[in-house]
Amino acid sequence: MRSKRILFVLVGIGALAAGSPVGFADSRQTVPAAEAQKAALDDIRELYKDEYRNAKTSAQRIALAKKLVQHAVEFKNDAAGQYSLLRVAKDIALKADDAPTTVAAIDAMAARFQVDGLQMTSSALVRIVRGPISPESRRRAIASLRELTQRAIAADRYELAASLADLGVIQTKKIRDGNLLKQLSAERQRVAKLAEQFKKVRTALLALSSDPTDPTANLTVGRYRCLVKGDWEAGLPMLALGNHAKLKALALAELKTSRTPAEEAALGDAWWEWAEANAGGDAAQIKQHAAQRYRAAAGKLRGLSKVRVEKRLASLRAAAEKLARKSSGRRRGDKKKQDSDHKWLPLDEGGNLTHCLKLGPFPRTAVNHRNILLYLSKGEFDKEVFGTKPSLDQAREPNKSAGRSGYEFTGPAQKQTDHVMYYLFYVKSDVDQRVNLRAGTFTRWRHSTVSVALDFRPIPNAGDIPLSKGSHTILVMQHHMKSDRPGRSWVTLAIRGKGIQQAAPVKAAKVP
Repeated sequence: MRSKRILFVLVGIGALAAGSPVGFADSRQTVPAAEAQKAALDDIRELYKDEYRNAKTSAQRIALAKKLVQHAVEFKNDAAGQYSLLRVAKDIALKADDAPTTVAAIDAMAARFQVDGLQMTSSALVRIVRGPISPESRRRAIASLRELTQRAIAADRYELAASLADLGVIQTKKIRDGNLLKQLSAERQRVAKLAEQFKKVRTALLALSSDPTDPTANLTVGRYRCLVKGDWEAGLPMLALGNHAKLKALALAELKTSRTPAEEAALGDAWWEWAEANAGGDAAQIKQHAAQRYRAAAGKLRGLSKVRVEKRLASLRAAAEKLARKSSGRRRGDKKKQDSDHKWLPLDEGGNLTHCLKLGPFPRTAVNHRNILLYLSKGEFDKEVFGTKPSLDQAREPNKSAGRSGYEFTGPAQKQTDHVMYYLFYVKSDVDQRVNLRAGTFTRWRHSTVSVALDFRPIPNAGDIPLSKGSHTILVMQHHMKSDRPGRSWVTLAIRGKGIQQAAPVKAAKVP
């Protein structure tokens, strides 16, 4: 298996010379011919003429664009119809100045057809922000600019990433959000730093296109992938081909297909100790990777190894919290809501989800459950449902003296009520796998129960659950029964698996 992964890298490097994505040819369809697109557009105008006529307000146009994207995604054997419908959806969303729907249409198009999705999205967002748009639309466009900047970085397109980062800073100044401006300015500096570092990597990539086994070039690219970008899956096989003795040994050890918990912890120790002794500015990235190895052994260590791992993971959490406060301008104890910036957040070593969107409480007799689910599935949380907006919440440590563990999300303190709370979590899995997912509830002076849904489909609470590669929505519904005393209640959710991260918040799945 280890030799196969290294061979994959060699094949991928060879593909660079041909301009293909690493390791893969472009399997997307070619863009349909102009004549086929014209015929499809005529059909679309006829089929959707009533919807066009009735979509008079901005909200109605956005709803129509979303409907067209959904219809296009469901097409199977009509390439011209699918491409043209997505084009129309993009154009309608653009005229309505709705960045999220515009991005969704282009993403769907780029996933199926050989178009430059990054460049198309960039041009569309530039067009939106240059117009006279509302502050809410501008804020949504800034969020899309930030997300697109990260995608450009992932694709090593730093000129585009730099222009997007600059545009994000300019637009943030217009909405006068000091904390957000500080974050975007830091991201712009990071893009400039990555672009400078990539100059050396570009030379190494050219060397690898002619000699995929070049040890010096493999070391340069491998270090960049792992230590700078955090793409360890792509970088480790290259470090294994490099000429740095220690990194080569660590990479070969990690490419081993199966390890015991003790071996996982030992590998984490090796990365951690190398980071402290040699890594310099890359130490934080390497320690985060060491933490992944520690988490893989979580719950299975004993004695001094367990104590050492727990202390190191605690130090990383403290550093992350300090950085988050610094970037957002918050001090310790500041209870302002965190900015929903669509960044993926690593899970802690116990697999507990530490951020969620809370919605409620709703009276059990008045709430329309399906309407709530449809609202949550849209991911547009600037609108109210039943007079309430979701709030992003960070969990607190539980009362361990009461025998509880994990992280807790505080529910409402009410008296003699019968109501429902919704807790919405987002996770991303790096692989297809089965995970252990468990939800629970704790109460004070009241009784409550929980039920769980994955991608809005009910699942057994606590069990072996299949989780496919990609993004998922986890919904916990907490049902509060009547009580004669006011009191607090908590909900906990934990998930154990490999390569799982958390987001807060992203667009959710479609309600079946």
